[in-house]
Amino acid sequence: MLSLEYIAGFVDGEGCFSLGRRKKVKNPAETLCYTAYFILANTNYNVLRLIQYSLELCEVTTKMYKAKAKMGHKLVWQLRTRNQAELLSICLLLYPYLTVKQAEVSVMIKYLQLCKLIKDEGLYNVFLDKKNDLYLEMKRLKAL
Repeated sequence: MLSLEYIAGFVDGEGCFSLGRRKKVKNPAETLCYTAYFILANTNYNVLRLIQYSLELCEVTTKMYKAKAKMGHKLVWQLRTRNQAELLSICLLLYPYLTVKQAEVSVMIKYLQLCKLIKDEGLYNVFLDKKNDLYLEMKRLKAL
């Protein structure tokens, strides 16, 4: 089992916490839809499996990255989740040990806690402005 410090260091270097925003497909004029996700990509399958085991996380999936002028690229493995409960657990576990991604994870925690409140209280349309504010804050952090 890997330590949380090691996993946080790996996530700082190779991980991505992000919020996506799109218009709802069924009624684009009505409202926006937000999606939180975490991706950890690397060419070393075994280290991702160890991290997955250590975090008791989601399935590892494969993805081949495309490069413009090079042949023979390595296969890239991804550990990823959009599950909000898993995301919140990951964020809360790693937050104290993160350096590079700590500000992004702080925004992600706020977003996920807001989503939990919205779901628990049934207030789906009340907090759309707050969700958008957190989305824009995450976008600003990614631009730095």
